[in-house]
Amino acid sequence: MAFERTYMHHPGAVGIVPLDGSDVLMVRQYRPALDEVMLEIPAGTIDDGESPLDCAVRELEEEVGARAASVSHLLTYAVAVGVSDERLHLYVARGLTLGTPAADGVEEQHMTIERLALSDVAGAIADGRIVDAKTIIALLMVGS
Repeated sequence: MAFERTYMHHPGAVGIVPLDGSDVLMVRQYRPALDEVMLEIPAGTIDDGESPLDCAVRELEEEVGARAASVSHLLTYAVAVGVSDERLHLYVARGLTLGTPAADGVEEQHMTIERLALSDVAGAIADGRIVDAKTIIALLMVGS
């Protein structure tokens, strides 16, 4: 059976759950595709030659200004198998040392950092405060 499909090539991305005690550090940022400001875990696209782990560590520092004593892989999943080859690698960061975000781009300069108690995650997902798939998956994995 021959058929033609169009899909988007993507270098891959990461998302990281920064745990500070019983709180998660999250970012609120504008997402033009949805024309909405979203509450998400820090995340970003993997640079050429960069490992997913190195990208997660970089994004943690750029977006929330934190360094972690430990970073652990949660899972890797295919984002949208019908339209893209993107794989997203999720991590959790513990033992944070907080500093100032190392915002290097326009996007990061317009982000705000928010804390969410792990105990409030299910409610924030249920009431629509969190609708981003990577964030939902990562937070549910960390909270379970």
